[in-house]
Amino acid sequence: MQKVEKLALAHQNILDAKLKGLQLNISEYTFAVLYLFRNLHHYEVVFDEEIFIKGLMRDGTWFLMPTSHPQTWSEETFTFLRHMHCCLYPLPFEWLNSLEKKIKSFSFNEGDTDYLFNVDKIAHYPGRHLTKKRSLVTHLLEAHQVRSVKYEVDLAKDALEVIQFWQSEKSNNKLDSDYESAIEAVHLYDQLQLTGHLYYVDDLPQGLLIGEPLNTTCFAYHFGKASRNLNGLNQFMFQDFAQKLKGKCQLINFEQDLGLPNLRLTKHSYHPDHLVQKYRVYLVD
Repeated sequence: MQKVEKLALAHQNILDAKLKGLQLNISEYTFAVLYLFRNLHHYEVVFDEEIFIKGLMRDGTWFLMPTSHPQTWSEETFTFLRHMHCCLYPLPFEWLNSLEKKIKSFSFNEGDTDYLFNVDKIAHYPGRHLTKKRSLVTHLLEAHQVRSVKYEVDLAKDALEVIQFWQSEKSNNKLDSDYESAIEAVHLYDQLQLTGHLYYVDDLPQGLLIGEPLNTTCFAYHFGKASRNLNGLNQFMFQDFAQKLKGKCQLINFEQDLGLPNLRLTKHSYHPDHLVQKYRVYLVD
């Protein structure tokens, strides 16, 4: 018997276990991200033989996100999926073989692609391609006293101050950024089992970086907020956090660029080691 519910904190335990069990490096496969962006994507939990997350993409396309591998699905599940008239998304390339005889068409949007980096690369910015990143960090540390503090909920006032100041520097309004989601991440930090660091420059809170492990090998940076007045602070934050992740994971996911040209240039400037394409799959009728 099919059941549909709006995504809520009550779904955390069941979805967390299923999503992390898939061991995917795709940024959407974590309850925290689904919950924090539930209003933007109108997320619902669909219970049938399998559990799916129904959502709305930024381009207006409805999709179903699986919480189990397609090779475990029964014919009844495929019948259910065809009746839903949604594409399956975001699917990793490796899953397409399991669906080969069921696929009508598939594609990916470049703006959806996640950027993956080896932890050592971000921890040290090695080589001539990353010389500018190293220089920015060096100049920042020469000009200012910078310290990193592991975020705890009693530092919420400072974290919220960073987010507020970051938003005030942006030209777009709060509804067109991830401002509301970042604020909620601070308030629900413990509940959502997030990990973060606050960055103080000359004893003032100026940066915040929050993320979580996607699985046993990959960590995702969900929110990075820093004052634009401090050149090199973003680079320092990414590097400092990566140094703390060494030995705990091998990859860092910087998530997607949403098709925004400036964001795409910034992410590519770190020279990603892998680009994770997320497929939209339509099944045969």
